[in-house]
Amino acid sequence: MKSNISFLVGRLIEEMQLRNYSPQTVRTYSDLLTKVEKSLELPLDQVSLDQFKGFLHCRINNENVLNLFEKSVQKIGC
Repeated sequence: MKSNISFLVGRLIEEMQLRNYSPQTVRTYSDLLTKVEKSLELPLDQVSLDQFKGFLHCRINNENVLNLFEKSVQKIGC
């Protein structure tokens, strides 16, 4: 595990590994949740639903996350 992750993200990683999630999925989820904590300057257990939605909205608008998702879906033919 990375040394710069929080206790809660570390627990999430352990749980996903126990459930046999792919390494890429574990990395993607843990990286996103670490970004949430850093962006909001709060541990995950103190992030409200509205704060989380705001974070996602900001990512979609500012980082073209939705466009990247749409391109990947088109690539696999969904």
